[in-house]
Amino acid sequence: MNGPDDERPARWALAAARAAIVWAAVGALQLGCGESEERPGAGRDLRGRADAGARADASARHDHDAARDSGAVQHGNGGLDGSADTGRAVDVGAAPASDAWADVDLGHDMSGPDRDADPDGGGHDGGGDTDAGDGDAGTAPIDIDGAVHDPRDAPCPDDGLEPGDHEFSLEHDGARYEYLVHVPPGYDPTVRTPLVLNWHGLTSNARRQRDFSAMNPVADARNFIVVYPNSPDTSWNAGTCCRIFVRDRDDVGFAVALVDEMQTRACIDARRVYSTGFSNGGYMSHRLACERADVFAAVAPVSGTLSPSTCNPSRPIPVIHFHGTADRNVRYEGGGLTRAVSVPDTLQGWADRNGCAPEPAVTFAEDDATCETWTDCDDDVEVTLCSFEGVAHCWPGQANCPYGATTTTLDASEEAARFFERFHL
Repeated sequence: MNGPDDERPARWALAAARAAIVWAAVGALQLGCGESEERPGAGRDLRGRADAGARADASARHDHDAARDSGAVQHGNGGLDGSADTGRAVDVGAAPASDAWADVDLGHDMSGPDRDADPDGGGHDGGGDTDAGDGDAGTAPIDIDGAVHDPRDAPCPDDGLEPGDHEFSLEHDGARYEYLVHVPPGYDPTVRTPLVLNWHGLTSNARRQRDFSAMNPVADARNFIVVYPNSPDTSWNAGTCCRIFVRDRDDVGFAVALVDEMQTRACIDARRVYSTGFSNGGYMSHRLACERADVFAAVAPVSGTLSPSTCNPSRPIPVIHFHGTADRNVRYEGGGLTRAVSVPDTLQGWADRNGCAPEPAVTFAEDDATCETWTDCDDDVEVTLCSFEGVAHCWPGQANCPYGATTTTLDASEEAARFFERFHL
């Protein structure tokens, strides 16, 4: 990959034009990529609170020496790139960001099969409190005295990644992928840390997705590791969507291999691995929810609908989806040259698969944003659709978008992180 892009408005038109040429060539007017140079400093969360907290300083490092010496175990989260977007404000809620993941109830059976067995797991609402207990990294409380290792947790590496930004490559099934990793300043190599994969759109790349979604500051504030995969050919095989050159490339297998490789590079909590992405990357997140719900605890697609012809997840899986009603690339109403499923039908399908109540309830309504949530689902999961009236093919929360009208009413990166914090395998 090239060095960091200097994203400027003058380049957005070129990026949009290049994407349009590709769409015409592949007959996929619903797909796309995006890039931007900065994100706004204000917005509201799904509970209607104004963003109040200042962004965590990317250069600040938490002192965990005492925790290492004592062997105390927490379940934390890790981040991405704090080198940009220094003016962004993050609402971290009433509790400190570093405690957000520790509040999730882990008091469930951790003895299930490994990821290759496609288990019937359980996504759980993190409403309860738990004491993480003492022991080695990777332990979790159970209903009997003591703690056990989750077989999905690989040993934490002794010489793993340090906080900051890193770049790697991975060979899978004959294809070479690259990926960017952002480790937050508060990362502790002895603490199991959540992992988020953030997939770029068609004709885009990992660096542009990093800048377009501006998820690094959110990861820094909420302490999770974020990875930006880079496609070998600027597209992802998300089912019927977006395969440009290699129609049978195993991108789902790559996603699982990437999670496995990250466990050799950092202390990853295998119960808290999540996926988000834009456009083609949103399609990819939906496909991962359909086919690898044993690996991904929840997904948060942006401007990309369900693409696989069949979807039979191994368990109920939480989904939050963000989409503009004026999106002409991935049409809200469905249809277009690739006959995509509409956004409402995509989310209703998830509600049906998850055994949710028949009708959603409005959980947020302000300015151009309306969020509807299906509850009473199996395993206490939820399905949420956030629609943005008059908004184009954009990442909500970004002040600039090359495809038309955008919105800053809600921040998709912040809301995805909030959603992820509530669910685990």
